[in-house]
Amino acid sequence: MKNKAVLYVLTVIFALTVAAGILSPQEAEKILEQSATVILEEETIEDVPLPVEPEPVADDKHLYPVVRVIDGDTIVIKKNDTDETVRLIGIDTPETVHPKKPVQCFGAEASKKTKEWLEGESVYVEIDEQEGERDKYGRMLGYVFRPDDFFVNLELIRQGYAFEYTYDLPYKYQKEFQAAEREAQTKENGLWDEGVCLGTNE
Repeated sequence: MKNKAVLYVLTVIFALTVAAGILSPQEAEKILEQSATVILEEETIEDVPLPVEPEPVADDKHLYPVVRVIDGDTIVIKKNDTDETVRLIGIDTPETVHPKKPVQCFGAEASKKTKEWLEGESVYVEIDEQEGERDKYGRMLGYVFRPDDFFVNLELIRQGYAFEYTYDLPYKYQKEFQAAEREAQTKENGLWDEGVCLGTNE
């Protein structure tokens, strides 16, 4: 816009020079055309936005080393130099370390499988806003993923090492987990195998 204003002023000046007899109409027109070309080219360059380098995408999948596996649905990670116990949301594996319950059917297998998948690994933990960050015992609640996006909660159910478990309110992956449990039952995977635990974690 500022260059167009300059062009307008020049037009007025050249008109005055022609009126005063300093330049002929042809000379004034030629000079004005040359000036207009330069001015408008400059305006085009100024108006074109420079390419902007995209901001790097923030990686929200912060990896935490797995310190140990307590049982099938509970692990300990190292977060901010502190051992943090994580209870996997939406699942329940048969008990192996409960102080008031005996070791339950298929509990040892579930615990062994979680250790197989996670010992020596680092994981990222997704928090479910609906469930909150911690349970009544102060444990961190989360969906646990390996760096290869292997979804531990889901696969424990799908492969028959855990039951789908809704504590109170619906959670983010409830439908997927329930579908995975039906699939495990249909295929008689793990604890759903006929005669193994008779489909119960009691």
